[in-house]
Formats: sequence, structure tokens, C-alpha cells
Amino acid sequence: TYSGALISISRAVITLLASCILVPFMPYTGSAWATFICYISMLIICYLVGAKYYPIPYQVGRLLAYVGFALVLYFIANNLPFVGATKYVVNGLMLVLFAGTTFVAERKNQAGFIV
Repeated sequence: TYSGALISISRAVITLLASCILVPFMPYTGSAWATFICYISMLIICYLVGAKYYPIPYQVGRLLAYVGFALVLYFIANNLPFVGATKYVVNGLMLVLFAGTTFVAERKNQAGFIV
């Protein structure tokens, strides 16, 4: 609980600092980015503290590969010249591509997984 309290305090400080820096330049977007920065920093802090006291062999490389793949698909979808319904269809296909790729990759990694 002591570590949790310290993480919560650091989360509050990070949110306040990021908000003070970003909100004057981009009001709503700055608040969203401050929250995102807070959550990412909390994720890193919790992972590092957890790895020190309760090591779990997470497959960090594979998880980062999924995040990277999702970002690549996001940037591809954002830079395609489609508008209207076509854009929604293409975005939906990108989502299906990501979900299908993840499903196939995870299916191979699961022992006893029946589909």
C-alpha cells in the first residue's frame, strides 16, 4: 500500500505538471495529452516496481510489437485519401486486420486454446 500511495502521488504531480505546461497552448487536447502522459508514466512505474518485487516474465517485446503494429495501421489509415463512408470501411478493415493478426499470433502461443 505504501508503494501504491507513492505511485498515486506521483501520478497527481505528473498530471498537474503536464496540465500546467500543455493546457495553456492547447486547452482540451493538452488535457488529454496530460492524462495520456500520466497513464504511460504510471504504467512504467508500476511495471518497474512490480518487476523488482514480484517478477513476472511478461513478453514485453511481443506486446510492444502489437502496439507498434497498431500505430502503423493507425498512421496508414490516417494518411489515406478516403472520405465519408469509404474512410469508415477502410478503418474497419484495418481494425479487422489488426484483430485477425493478433488472434492468429496469440492462438499459436496458447496451449490448449480451442477454436
